[in-house]
Amino acid sequence: MNSSNDILKNFTVLCVEDDTDIREELGQFLKRRVHQLHLACDGAEGLALFKAHTPDLVITDILMPNMNGLDMSRAIKNLNPEVPIIVITAFNEPDFFLRAIDVGITKYVLKPIEMRKFIASLSEVAWLLRAQRELRISATVFDASAEAIVITDSKNRIITVNPAFSLITGYTHDEVVGKDPKLLNSGRHDADFFAAMWVELIQNHKWQGEIWNRRKNGEIYPEWLTISLVTDETNHPIYHIAIFSDMTARKAIEQRLYDLAHFDSLTHLPNRTLLADRLHQAIAQAERNNKQLALLFIDLDRFKYVNDTFGHLIGDLLLQEVSLRLKSCVRSSDTISRLGGDEFVVLLPEISDSKGAAKVAKQIIKQLTSTFILKDNQIHIGGSVGIALYPDNGGDAETLMKSADSAMYAVKESGRNNFQFFQKEMNQRLHERLAIENTFVAALNKNEFQLLYHPTFDANANIISVEALLRWHQANGRVLMPSEFLDLAEETGFILPLGKWVLATAITKIKSLHTLTNQKNLKLAINLSARQLNAPDFYDYIITLLTENAFDPACLEFEIPEKILLNASQKIFTLLNQFHDLGIAIVVDGFGAGYASLLDLSILPIKRLKVDRSLIANAKASDQVKMSLIYSIVDMAKSLSLSITMGGLETNEQTDLVKTCANLQMQGFRLCQPLTAVELEEQLGFHGTH
Repeated sequence: MNSSNDILKNFTVLCVEDDTDIREELGQFLKRRVHQLHLACDGAEGLALFKAHTPDLVITDILMPNMNGLDMSRAIKNLNPEVPIIVITAFNEPDFFLRAIDVGITKYVLKPIEMRKFIASLSEVAWLLRAQRELRISATVFDASAEAIVITDSKNRIITVNPAFSLITGYTHDEVVGKDPKLLNSGRHDADFFAAMWVELIQNHKWQGEIWNRRKNGEIYPEWLTISLVTDETNHPIYHIAIFSDMTARKAIEQRLYDLAHFDSLTHLPNRTLLADRLHQAIAQAERNNKQLALLFIDLDRFKYVNDTFGHLIGDLLLQEVSLRLKSCVRSSDTISRLGGDEFVVLLPEISDSKGAAKVAKQIIKQLTSTFILKDNQIHIGGSVGIALYPDNGGDAETLMKSADSAMYAVKESGRNNFQFFQKEMNQRLHERLAIENTFVAALNKNEFQLLYHPTFDANANIISVEALLRWHQANGRVLMPSEFLDLAEETGFILPLGKWVLATAITKIKSLHTLTNQKNLKLAINLSARQLNAPDFYDYIITLLTENAFDPACLEFEIPEKILLNASQKIFTLLNQFHDLGIAIVVDGFGAGYASLLDLSILPIKRLKVDRSLIANAKASDQVKMSLIYSIVDMAKSLSLSITMGGLETNEQTDLVKTCANLQMQGFRLCQPLTAVELEEQLGFHGTH
């Protein structure tokens, strides 16, 4: 324990004594022992010094000129009732002591001063000062603490609470004093919970943990609670001190962090992390119960087109609506997850057989093909669904995901908007697809892509235009047709650099033919995709390309797939009008497949319709329905002042049938195969040196 000398070093002392010798003696004694010392020769000077310096302790004589010690002490007590005062006096009469008690004197030391008694009095007062200071600090902490503090007696009745308790619980101090803290009980914890709490508290004199309590308004909230047991010398409990903090905000943050880590922020569906956890649990449960489970990998068809055409806001709304529709297709025990982009996974635990998975897949496709109405826009998409079964298609989560993914890609390759169960040979096709995607850029840099030119003829068998067709000559000698890689190029965005290469190469070649031959009006037809039309720099690129090659825009045709018109945005309408104003002809490719409306044809700057090859395939003169349809399209085009190209002519009979229609352009393998650049020159009558 520290001595009084050490304790006094923390305090400021005022010593008032009119006797010079005693004052000097006390001054020498105290100066070495206190933090700061102020000396006065009478009561008036002592009171002035107290007002100026507010010392922690006052030592004073009684009989002094100007103001005696008792009057000064009375004035000091009026200023600060808590300051301790030690009186040094020669009086030893009862009347004096009564007066001293009335004033509030703490201690007295008789003259002549015995230093032993003086030191003892100082020591008592020093400890009193320290206790007062610590009590004052404790009271400040008690009142100012942001944590609630409850003190109960040995019978667990509340003695006092701090302001934070009232702020957190809603109960005032007076409402809870004398009551058992069980008035806060939420009902969430059973008797065993509290029994274990009391056992630990008695054994260790402390309990700490999370608990749910109830506020005055009935709201249940979580708190972090620490209870300390205070005992007497015989180890019997005398107080319980409970300190707790409201964990509501912390719990909300923890929940938010959990949601961010486990749920998709846009659709609020489980994300890849949570799906993996549930899939592992489902596999373990299926293994224990000798059951099957199904994993459905879903990729939205035409989502990128919607996103590029209508913008990301509509794309996000579409994903949210898709998530709602998917929920309507499954049980509450199933899991729907969004992996990112337009990819979703449905986990069906413990199914009886594959028919259940197929039924869900059909419901999903039905929901996805139904029209979406988003901000007055009619959106049409679809879905490709791949299905993998446990344990047949994989015994672990990673293998099942790969199998379902492979099955989904197989659906895309076979026409989309359908479902398919995994088969072993699908993995090979998936690897080939990934290999194609990974070699796109290298193939372009190595000049592996080639353009062929497919002529279109008028009724007199004259070549009036050529369509640029793409081929990919891979290093292994395999030649890929556009159907084998263009969709993937569109999905990955590679269509943009590839499309620019096609435009630049074809325009340069046709420009040279304009110069070398007498075919000055030969037109070039280029197929465009939705991603190209939505590229922000596409119009400027076309202007630059035409200018640099001095290419006449009237000799350029842009073939737009009919399906693009179905959900065409105002941006695309504006772009097509800009191209029309330049003199570029807009051609609807694949017309008649069931997408475009007559209204689109009447308001868009379309010059020509290229009839879908499916309408002429297997056509015969005896097929009155098909021929009536063809004639109807021709008549409609005439009424709209549009020209017609009939593509896909592969037999003499087909060619003869369409020749009966006036003013018809024709294209097909029966008339001419796609030509290399050299073959096209020869076809046009140029036989130069190459």
